[in-house]
Amino acid sequence: MEIRWPALDDLNPPATDAEISAAAEQYVRKVSGIARQSAVTQEAHWEAVAAVAAWAWASFSAAS
Repeated sequence: MEIRWPALDDLNPPATDAEISAAAEQYVRKVSGIARQSAVTQEAHWEAVAAVAAWAWASFSAAS
């Protein structure tokens, strides 16, 4: 199932790297249900954060 999101009209000023990374980390915490990662889950947590941040940059770059 494909979701079609409405176009964003105003992306100025654009989000900074820090804002995108913080939002990605918050999203991963919310979805995983793990607020503080353990040594076992730390690598997977940061890989997920990086993947979400990369997706966000790709999505916003395509929209501009």
